[in-house]
Amino acid sequence: MKRPVFVVGAPRSGTTLTAKIIGRHPEIFMPGENYYFDDIYSRRKELGEVIDGATLGKIYSRLLTIYGRYSEPEDQVRVDELKGGLLSLNNFKDCKSYEQILSRFMKVQTEFVGKKRWGNNAPRDLYNVPDIINFYPEALIIACVRDPRDFMLSYRDKWKTREGDNAERLKRLYHPVITSLQWKSSMRSLIGLKKIVPAENLFVLKYESLVDNTESSVQSVCKVLGVDYHADMLNVASQNSSAEKHGKGIFASSVGRWKDGLALEDAYIMQLIAGNEMRELGYKRNDLAVSLSAVFWKFFTAPFAVAKGLYLNRHKRGPIVPYLLSRIKPFFKH
Repeated sequence: MKRPVFVVGAPRSGTTLTAKIIGRHPEIFMPGENYYFDDIYSRRKELGEVIDGATLGKIYSRLLTIYGRYSEPEDQVRVDELKGGLLSLNNFKDCKSYEQILSRFMKVQTEFVGKKRWGNNAPRDLYNVPDIINFYPEALIIACVRDPRDFMLSYRDKWKTREGDNAERLKRLYHPVITSLQWKSSMRSLIGLKKIVPAENLFVLKYESLVDNTESSVQSVCKVLGVDYHADMLNVASQNSSAEKHGKGIFASSVGRWKDGLALEDAYIMQLIAGNEMRELGYKRNDLAVSLSAVFWKFFTAPFAVAKGLYLNRHKRGPIVPYLLSRIKPFFKH
């Protein structure tokens, strides 16, 4: 099976849209978000370093529910359909490594839907690229980037597209300082990819280019993937905005929306914290008239927001120490 494709980046930066476009290619299977590296591989000390019967059983238990636990119900239905046969525990018993388990899991699904190659869309895998390259040295990495102020607005409003407890959790997660640090950390990791991923295996895709010049951008992605471009790839039934719950296709109205929808103090904080990364990635800072007392208060409340975020995401992340180290490390590497 051909080398896999990993779509990574900061959240709300076009990763889902990009994955849906790639997934419409007749050869490439691209399911919903599969956080194998955060949810399973990062727990090796807990699950077991050596793949024996007990360890395999623990991994299998988490793997067979991974889509459901990360709000990908359609993919979970497919896995549930296969777990009594092609994805039964017995069909993993010859796997001797975490890499072989993931490969088997994805290969079975890929062949089941009649495709030849698989990919994975997990934005947080941006922090796991070293592990991905260790698993798959020839993997192709599509790294998505977006203007950080539009990212911030979209991240703030993501809860509007969700329902129930998940919507409330997302609403409570937003804090301008933490969100700015998150984007900065993501971009430091992304910029650092050039040191560990061969140039021919890495493609940085700007959200603005994807929605403004969709066809040419997707053609460029196809060239990197080594596949023919198909016009039908653009027929995605998905909104690319957090401002509306429902939509179809690809539209550019979300570009620059921060100027009308984001508090100037929040945009100022982003520019203050991530100005160097903005410049390096080609995003210009704006002159903003803000209340410095409001800015100070948001910095003062940031530590409390960190604690709240870690608690609210306790079921969505791996062990806390590796999780924090992976987010902090980019600030010191480059």
